[in-house]
Amino acid sequence: MNMPDSLPPTLSGAARMLCSAYPGGMPDSAYFAVLDLLYEHFSDRNLAELMAAIAAVGNLLARHGLHAVCAGD
Repeated sequence: MNMPDSLPPTLSGAARMLCSAYPGGMPDSAYFAVLDLLYEHFSDRNLAELMAAIAAVGNLLARHGLHAVCAGD
């Protein structure tokens, strides 16, 4: 997984951590667990930007919105 250069410094540390944890890309099965884990630590906007940047399924947020995705657990 390549870390996007376009992330602000406030998100780059988390992006590096996730890229290290999932060097081959985040599997779909981990997406909701990671989202749930990070939800209380980031604003909605920052979390959406981070997850869209590092996860192949980031367009899920664009289609349904962060709250709908988080309510799905």
